Amino acid sequence: MKEFSAAKKWLDAHEQALLDTLIAWANINSGSSNLVGLKKQAEAVVPVYESWVDDITLHSLPSYMQINEQGHKQAMEAGPLISITHQAQAKKQILLSGHIDTVFAADDAFQETNTQGNILRGPGVADMKGGLIVMYAALRALQETDAAEKLGWQIILNPDEEIGSFSSRKHLIDAAKNKDFGLVFEPALDEQGNLVGARKGSSKITLMARGKAAHAGRDFAQGANAIVAMAQVVQALHSLNGKRDGFILNVGKITGGTAINIVPDLAIVRVNIRYDNIDDLRWFKNKLDSISLHWKQKEDYDLEIQEQPSREPKPLIAGNAKLMGQVIATSAALGHNINYKATGGVSDGNILWQAGLANVDTLGVCGGGLHSDQEYMLVDSIVMRAELTAKLLYDYAHDEWKI
Repeated sequence: MKEFSAAKKWLDAHEQALLDTLIAWANINSGSSNLVGLKKQAEAVVPVYESWVDDITLHSLPSYMQINEQGHKQAMEAGPLISITHQAQAKKQILLSGHIDTVFAADDAFQETNTQGNILRGPGVADMKGGLIVMYAALRALQETDAAEKLGWQIILNPDEEIGSFSSRKHLIDAAKNKDFGLVFEPALDEQGNLVGARKGSSKITLMARGKAAHAGRDFAQGANAIVAMAQVVQALHSLNGKRDGFILNVGKITGGTAINIVPDLAIVRVNIRYDNIDDLRWFKNKLDSISLHWKQKEDYDLEIQEQPSREPKPLIAGNAKLMGQVIATSAALGHNINYKATGGVSDGNILWQAGLANVDTLGVCGGGLHSDQEYMLVDSIVMRAELTAKLLYDYAHDEWKI
């Protein structure tokens, strides 16, 4: 029997190499809309796996639709998705997922990494290229033990998580089939390595108020001001906050109008809602239908609505709760006391749960400053978190716990 100590030995011996790889990956700009950078990042991931796994496939994804600032539907391209499989014939099958995209656009000022002691700063070092390194390190270290012969697994690395996983959703749902559980490598909640428990659901909605253009001086009374109409819609939407426990509606962006001497015939608002259960979503949709009907009945006005696919809530129940408990117990056995708390944030863990797969989704590195030019991670958390994942899988392979 090849003991787990062999995995820990591999991790300790490769700590600097793992950090070097993370730095190289973080120095590749792979913002969600940077197709060249996403391709480069995907191609950089392949070499660390190709010599010891069964299959690596880069999938082209379908485009997704969004409303542009002119109110027209526009097809948006997505980068490549990476699928890696190993030991597909094994009885026990695990799904591991992560994303190669970041929130930092190709022209963002935040582009390079720098290291100061135990702190590495840079775009995506925590969210989630650090998580990708943890995932790789855990699986590669496990190859040094006999658990490698007992476990099969699939990795899905998508290029669009930061913008909703619209193009990759089907791949995630398909991959969730016939897996025992899922592990997602979003960054830990904090420097202590605490985890996310329950997650709210999230939906993105775009509303377009259409009115009637007119010259503001000569024919003002002939116009129908879409911005004024949308202002009333926004007030109606915002008033829904506080009506149901845990429900959040954020009016995130408003655009509209051209020259100030023209009555505007178009206004667009983009809204994000967060909710704890599907009943809240149904309640919101009923309210939205009423608002829409009100404006559709007005002469010279119309209200169009586009809702993108939702990420449903991920409660800490059933398999999620059991898996979370095992992660915490495994961490304690390794000498690290961690806990969890609920969050309004969402991840691909929501989609996996929606597909019926229990999962824990903050197994990546420890750090903070996410989605800002202050993003950082703790260097020593690479080995610490990889050891946690490897031990979790090692024990599962040896029937020390069951899901």
